[in-house]
Amino acid sequence: MRKLIVAIALVCSLTERARAEEWTTYDTTLELTLTAIAVVDYGQTRWFLANTPLVEMNPLLGERPNRESMLLFGGAALLGHAAIARLLPNPYRRAWQHAAICLWAANISRNATAIGVLRWSF
Repeated sequence: MRKLIVAIALVCSLTERARAEEWTTYDTTLELTLTAIAVVDYGQTRWFLANTPLVEMNPLLGERPNRESMLLFGGAALLGHAAIARLLPNPYRRAWQHAAICLWAANISRNATAIGVLRWSF
């Protein structure tokens, strides 16, 4: 926990200039895109946990997380991502946003391959 607090303090101190930089519509679009992708990932995970012997690969959630754990973790991840994006100046902000979208989209693709088709459940 102490390392996490130090890391957050370091990010905040290194990005002091970014607060003056304008947040654009494109930044909002990227964050909403990430949110939509996260919702699909959540739905896929719920479906395959309920209908297959597959397990969650995220070690922070465990192999068979419950709905509440997944919602809390996903919500915290999205809020944390948006907060860091807000602090970062461009071009680092865009790199951060695009990297997260690509990684989460790759996860959706891996899920779809594992379950044979794009399915989800809420």
